[in-house]
Amino acid sequence: MPPSAKKKAKPPPRATKGKQCHEKLISVVKGAQVGTTWVDNPANISEPLIDEVTYKANCIKCFYNKSDGSIEFYYAQAGLLRGERLIASPPSQQPPTSVRRSNDGRRQPFSQSSRWEVTPVTALHNITNDSSCERYRSSKIYTSTRPSKTFPIEFGEGGKTLGGDDTFTLYDATEEEEAITWESHDKTAGVIIKEATHFLTKKQLSYETVSDSFTLEVGQKVGMAVYRTFDIEPEDAVAPEGTAMEEIYGPKFITCIYTGKITKVHARGLSFEHSINTFCGCSGAVIFLLEDYQGARVGKALAVHVGGHPNDSTRANVAFRI
Repeated sequence: MPPSAKKKAKPPPRATKGKQCHEKLISVVKGAQVGTTWVDNPANISEPLIDEVTYKANCIKCFYNKSDGSIEFYYAQAGLLRGERLIASPPSQQPPTSVRRSNDGRRQPFSQSSRWEVTPVTALHNITNDSSCERYRSSKIYTSTRPSKTFPIEFGEGGKTLGGDDTFTLYDATEEEEAITWESHDKTAGVIIKEATHFLTKKQLSYETVSDSFTLEVGQKVGMAVYRTFDIEPEDAVAPEGTAMEEIYGPKFITCIYTGKITKVHARGLSFEHSINTFCGCSGAVIFLLEDYQGARVGKALAVHVGGHPNDSTRANVAFRI
């Protein structure tokens, strides 16, 4: 069973859904703020790409019915994948503040925003039932726009109870290492949003995706945009006690971008390991390209981050191909 990245909203206790959270701090790098976005290593990402992905980060709250009748929720992340173009948005629908910059670095308003179908995506384990006492109820998405907007989102697999048949093999055993399995093929898509007046259909909020023919390769540079509304502690990233988390991960209530590389591609090409720093509450975030590869433009969505590698000795995090 994979580690979960779900965190209860009202600590203490800082419980997680399923096994203890194994999101991992891979490398200690003190980041910096670029405009209104925080970046762990500004040298790894261009300012135009920072602008492009800033409003694509979303926090979600996943609500659960407990066996004692109470309702609790966990934090996670979700992305929006762009589909077909919709009709032009009406003038009354004002787009969010622009991420485009003028020469003096100030952000400018968008011109009229085009509208596109969008499909919410997250890690499947964020919305599955617990085998003992928790039953999935619903989810809400919190955008990283200013001001943040909140909307209910629906996932067709919400409330699924995972079993042995759902187990996914990341890679088989070899002479050098044991087989590694995950609780499931850990990504899921929500109900497509098609209403042209819906805030989430604004083009600036969604990712284009790489083509099905795109090939994962070790060394490809990737990034992840995260928006959080909650505090994090060293234990949320299997980090040493006393680690200055905000210096590494940035503050809450703004988009934070973390960068890294693909470090291992699993045998079937459906999952991989990466060196992006993560923490409990990152699962479901979209991983995007930091450079152009194989004709795929920088910024295109590649995968969904799902958690830390199950082996404590392996300093890597895991993602599933979109």
